[in-house]
Amino acid sequence: MKNSPRLFRTYSLLIVFVCLTSIGFCFAVKPNSNVRKPRIATKEKKELLGFHLHLLEGKVFVRDGNSTLVQVQSNPTPFASNASVFCRGGSKLILGNGKARFRFFDRVTFSCRDQGIFLQAGSLLADLRAGGYWFVEGFDAKLQVSGKVVILVESTTNGGLKLICLGGKGVISGQGSDGGKVELCP
Repeated sequence: MKNSPRLFRTYSLLIVFVCLTSIGFCFAVKPNSNVRKPRIATKEKKELLGFHLHLLEGKVFVRDGNSTLVQVQSNPTPFASNASVFCRGGSKLILGNGKARFRFFDRVTFSCRDQGIFLQAGSLLADLRAGGYWFVEGFDAKLQVSGKVVILVESTTNGGLKLICLGGKGVISGQGSDGGKVELCP
């Protein structure tokens, strides 16, 4: 009987501890999903910036700067900025940049830029249905395409670009001194 007050105190402390931890567990603060996320891109998101390979059929070659010509394999590695790409006859190439998709047909020569494409020869189909803006350049033309649009772009022999809107609504802005704007509708 001498140990019964000590035993009672031990069990009562144990019961109070268990009750408090279960109450704390039930009322634990859950993280708020409405908290603003930081604007700094994580390492995973930084790897997704730039042009990535989505589909490759036929012979496609790439040259980074002054390096040798290398045939592109079907791995999802990003294309380097200012890399020149050469699509041979019968080849198909689809590149992605964010939500935008770019389809290149056979006999196309182009270079990847930070936010656009320098089209040297051939044509491409740009799917910009997610919106935003994109730059396209020819030898004598520098244009900015904005809006939700599907557009066919072809380089001409005189250094210009031919644009045909296939769907959506977009605005073409010149990057030159005049900077004129043209609204595109199908």
